[in-house]
Amino acid sequence: MKNIKDYLHLYLDCEIRMLHKATNEWSNPKKLTSNVLNQILMYDGDVNFSYQLLLYPLSFLNTIEGNRLRDKYRGLQYWKGQDDRIDTPNSFKFLLDNFFDVYGLIEQGLAIDATKLPTGSIA
Repeated sequence: MKNIKDYLHLYLDCEIRMLHKATNEWSNPKKLTSNVLNQILMYDGDVNFSYQLLLYPLSFLNTIEGNRLRDKYRGLQYWKGQDDRIDTPNSFKFLLDNFFDVYGLIEQGLAIDATKLPTGSIA
């Protein structure tokens, strides 16, 4: 079984929310900074809290907004323009930098599909 804490360092600056299990209430999402990450890891054994990242599913790349992200990516200096696959180091970095769920965390319940939030885009 996957543990969200094994993936948090890959998604710095992403939005994260915390569930306080005693009250069954979710916190408002906040940015996952290095300070927030350190606090989470410091209380690693605390079973009173659980965390979820707000991530985009890979299927979002096939939407109009996803196409805009890809077009922006192609314009970045490190983009070589040779291919549009997600199995290259640059494309993998792009997906992480733009908070895409490359590890299947949404399906595991460890992340929330950001496209289904009423507040809209998080990128």
